[in-house]
Amino acid sequence: MTRRMLSPILAGALLLSAAVGAPAATEEEVGHVASVEGNAEIGRGGVFAAAATGDAVQLGDELRTTDGQIRVVFRDDSVLNLGPRTRLLVDENVYQPEQGRFSSVVRLLGGKVRAAVGKVYREPGASYQIETPTAVAGVRGTTFVVSFDDDSEVTEVVGIRGRVEVRSLDERLGDAVFVTAEQGTTVAPGEAPTKPTVLDPGIYRDRTGGMEIISLYGLGAVASGAALQGGSTVPEPDRAPLTTSKLNTLMDDLRDTTNVVGQPLPVVEGTRGRLGVPF
Repeated sequence: MTRRMLSPILAGALLLSAAVGAPAATEEEVGHVASVEGNAEIGRGGVFAAAATGDAVQLGDELRTTDGQIRVVFRDDSVLNLGPRTRLLVDENVYQPEQGRFSSVVRLLGGKVRAAVGKVYREPGASYQIETPTAVAGVRGTTFVVSFDDDSEVTEVVGIRGRVEVRSLDERLGDAVFVTAEQGTTVAPGEAPTKPTVLDPGIYRDRTGGMEIISLYGLGAVASGAALQGGSTVPEPDRAPLTTSKLNTLMDDLRDTTNVVGQPLPVVEGTRGRLGVPF
């Protein structure tokens, strides 16, 4: 009698013990840090640590900067550049080429991020989104800037290349708008996106090229790693042309902040010193 009563209890206890004592599943790596300048951190499980070139970025990580900047190359060949005083969560990154499944969602909690989206997101059914507390920007293989002001809670989206679909986080607040190159829209709390307008050249340069230079120092040591061989499908103008042999031409290219985003590491492999590309 006693044995019959204890068996299920004992079995349950053993199962509970096994569940508690079992090691946690390995976190999924979705990208790597390609470049860091100043103070930037990666948060995982509520614990933040200084980010360094070559660090893995996992699903669920929070990236944040104070006076620094960070560039991340993802396994889907997309590149995110975070400016100063920026916080971003990596919510979703599905990369299954065999099944033709590509889906990515990152949440911008504050600050400014410039994105160059890989060509896999041109595939039917693929989805790439940057969410803020007031808006969603969805794209397929393009380059754009999203910023979110903590004080005003206003989202701004500026197109650099291709077309970006922008809508309110509350889908009941009107239809989406489409932003193309050199156009911008804003989304205030509880409102639909404003009608896209062509930006004044000076404002456009400020919005798309206002981030500081990220140093390439030390990238050559990690550029040969397969995990960092990303960004090759980013449109050519977004690659910060660094293959020229003339230093003055090189520096002119570097100063053109409207023509660069995330330099693919195969291009910069072997680069040394303090030369950088506009962030």
